[in-house]
Amino acid sequence: MSVYLDNAATSFPKPPAVLEAISEYVMHNGSNPGRGSYTQARQAAELVCETRNLLCELFGFNAADSLIFTANVTEALNLAIRGIVKPGDHVITSSLEHNAVWRCLKLLEQELNVSITAVPCSKEGFTDPRHVEAAIRPETSLVVFTHASNVLGTIQPVREIGGITRRHGILLLVDCAQTAGACPIHVARDNIDILAFTGHKGLLGPMGIGGLLISPGIEIKPLKVGGTGRDSLSAPSKGRVV
Repeated sequence: MSVYLDNAATSFPKPPAVLEAISEYVMHNGSNPGRGSYTQARQAAELVCETRNLLCELFGFNAADSLIFTANVTEALNLAIRGIVKPGDHVITSSLEHNAVWRCLKLLEQELNVSITAVPCSKEGFTDPRHVEAAIRPETSLVVFTHASNVLGTIQPVREIGGITRRHGILLLVDCAQTAGACPIHVARDNIDILAFTGHKGLLGPMGIGGLLISPGIEIKPLKVGGTGRDSLSAPSKGRVV
């Protein structure tokens, strides 16, 4: 009997209910939500709506129309970071970030002359929120933090960091790839402005699923355009599900 210990990369095995749900959909529906008014398309749209509402309940988020599905958490993080940060901005992050954050920031450093401050952690693997506040500059537009490192597993004090960013009017983006479904997360109580998650780890779903919760009022420049919608000649809406 083999023992699987690589859950920081992806959960395994998936629960039978997940496999059954995927099989049921592919075999008995298989349609595109939002692309037609026939029965199967409406049922597919209802499933998407139900999933959004359940995720909002799980994450303490009350704006289902501001929950965007992505291919994975890397895409979600890139969408948020590249959609917010402008030329010359300053970004604060932790020393524990996954490459999904770090490589995105380093590319913006080259492309847009963005400056980056990586706040160090203690030898126990925790970040001191006071160090985050000390790193704030007038040009700081975003603080992006992992909720838990995929290497150390230490839970970072995002609620305290979020209190600091709220006082300074700076957005907080939290990467909860390792904690979604495994640890309590409440967007409102934890002072999170934007939350990025993946479906194939603690949520026990298949690969190829992720998402971004964007608090109302936050505008994000689209990373990609296209997809569903009736008014093809209009510009895409920033920070809204379409």
